[in-house]
Amino acid sequence: MRASAQKCIVLITEPGRGTPLIEKLFAHGLTMLDLHHARGSAIGGPIDRKGVPVVLEQEIVTCVVAEQKADEVFALIHELGKVDQPGGGFMYMQDLARGTQMSIG
Repeated sequence: MRASAQKCIVLITEPGRGTPLIEKLFAHGLTMLDLHHARGSAIGGPIDRKGVPVVLEQEIVTCVVAEQKADEVFALIHELGKVDQPGGGFMYMQDLARGTQMSIG
């Protein structure tokens, strides 16, 4: 039995793309959003002169939505984030095992 009826949608993209995307998603009524940064290298990615993988900064946009709206929001993030264009990034969706309702007020 699942503990949560929510999904977590994650987009890993180039620096500078996250904040504009979050603003657009917020305008569409989505509020459970997060933006953070990470560094890493990709398999088959560029290497430096010493043969060491080049470590690049990435932005990670996370959105938590109700399970019923997950496919719709996934498509919206894919479209607004221009994931199908060069540098658009990589995205995935997963079930949430647990979640805590947050409220501002």
